[in-house]
Amino acid sequence: GKAFCAGADLSPASPLNPNSMEGDVPTGRPANLAYWRDGGGQAALSIVRSTKPVIAAVNGAAVGVGMTLPLACDMTVAAEDAKVGFVFGKRGLTMECLSSYFLERCVGHKVAMELVLTGRVFKAKEAPSGLFNYVVPKENVLDKAIELASEICETSPMSCMLNRNMIIRHGYNTSPEEAHLLESKSIYWIARQADAKEGINSFLEKRKPKYPMDPFKDSPEWFPWWNEIATKSRL
Repeated sequence: GKAFCAGADLSPASPLNPNSMEGDVPTGRPANLAYWRDGGGQAALSIVRSTKPVIAAVNGAAVGVGMTLPLACDMTVAAEDAKVGFVFGKRGLTMECLSSYFLERCVGHKVAMELVLTGRVFKAKEAPSGLFNYVVPKENVLDKAIELASEICETSPMSCMLNRNMIIRHGYNTSPEEAHLLESKSIYWIARQADAKEGINSFLEKRKPKYPMDPFKDSPEWFPWWNEIATKSRL
């Protein structure tokens, strides 16, 4: 269609509306914040927790969750004429889908403030640096996303998984010293693994690598290194 995602269902609350509490809480139990979770945020957390990178191909208009969910993706390709925006304030709503975490990291503090507090809608080709990886004609969006995915597939899945999480998990609350300690642990471990051996040998032998390691089965005993926070509601 013409839109990638036009945002949340703004119809009145009902069991058929996934944005309302109705239908999420057992019959007879009052709905409250202890039970309800933002569905967009749950989807974004699934992307963040994935062992594989995720690329968003925004091939049309994107507002609301249509813009916030791609923020949680590792890369985003957008159609140059797609209308996009963070319109929470114009609907009397607040940020969701982990956008309060990722938007500032993508575009910086001042620009994030401007995009959210104005609720401005703009074309993707007018987007600030950092919001999208590539802005291309609509007909080229999916091809560019597949091209990026193909490049990623030429790297070690284990290296990809660990490097991806280093970038996601190391933010403003991580000191250079903490990053150094984690990087030291990681590169010491992975340099002794089969993927590193294959990566070096394939380079020296001038051939395509065949990485044998599986992030699901072969991750190091110290992964994850961060404190896991339970977010599932108790109904």
